[in-house]
Amino acid sequence: MKKFRFSIMLFAFILIGCGRVGITGLPAATIAALTKIPNTATLPLPAITPGPNTPTLTPDPTLQVVATLYKQTQVANDLSAQATQRAMDGFRKTFNGMCENIDLQTSLSPDGKWLAQDCPLDRFQVIRKDNSVVWAVKYEQIFESIEGAGAIFPVHWANDGSYLYFTQVGCCADNDSMRTGNMLYRMDLGTGEWKMIVSGYFNHYSFSPTGRRLLYILNDQASTGKPLVVHILDLNPGTEKKIEFSDFEQAGYVLWKEDGTRLVMTAKTGNVFEGNQLFSIIEIDIKEDSSRVIIQKSRDIAKVIDWSATDVLTIEKYSYPGTGDQYYSIAEHSYFELNTNAFITATVSP
Repeated sequence: MKKFRFSIMLFAFILIGCGRVGITGLPAATIAALTKIPNTATLPLPAITPGPNTPTLTPDPTLQVVATLYKQTQVANDLSAQATQRAMDGFRKTFNGMCENIDLQTSLSPDGKWLAQDCPLDRFQVIRKDNSVVWAVKYEQIFESIEGAGAIFPVHWANDGSYLYFTQVGCCADNDSMRTGNMLYRMDLGTGEWKMIVSGYFNHYSFSPTGRRLLYILNDQASTGKPLVVHILDLNPGTEKKIEFSDFEQAGYVLWKEDGTRLVMTAKTGNVFEGNQLFSIIEIDIKEDSSRVIIQKSRDIAKVIDWSATDVLTIEKYSYPGTGDQYYSIAEHSYFELNTNAFITATVSP
């Protein structure tokens, strides 16, 4: 508790010293105590009557957009935190033995029978609904050292309820790999036994909607050069195919067609630290064993966020306005029809 109070006081002094962000959500008495402001009366500001030479301020439209995005983000974060708290409270009534952790690394199986949870710096556990079974993976079994350890989190529940795939992220990668985890492990929910099925660091994983296929990209030393190698593992027979893209270095943002036979992904070259990133969008047809590039070398981050039943892709681009550090981005949507290999002005009916 003392550490918590000290953190609040330190954060308050930092905000006040910056002079750009105000403290909200704290009682006035608490703010006065933290900042040692004397309790004096507030004097009214003098009224200013505009004259013929008074300049008219025109709001910067970019700043207006940024301010709106910031407000929307804050509201969304508040609602998300409230929903997370309610969900966790509900889970505790059903799954005994949960650790005190309100975190994103908690996942309920699609059938509602299992709950996976990361208990930071201690264990990753999987609890059965009737509380008769608790499987646990200790941190020392995954991380070489507890100091600087990251988190263990669930990646995918098998559609038939037999397996849970999970991974871990260590702190802190000094690259900009498009990653979702490190090694990939598979736990047998019937026995609690688990094993590594994909090694390496800063890897990207994506399971098909049917649960039959796993796409993974190894990035042991991300941003070190070409080619990009995409692995597609058929989980039923265990067969695997590799596809090489000589013009790209990394990939991520994978989106599958609902039947799991085709996918699109964002590939890139360059490095965020050197400011020379170029993004492309690739389609892969697994049945036809073919691929093609849809968007070539965009300076904006581009990814597919929707794939309609009529094979129209919704592509989202992020353009960063202005110069210098930007914390918000403006998204633009466009629509690409795979059958005609052309952009269209609006989506068609799904």
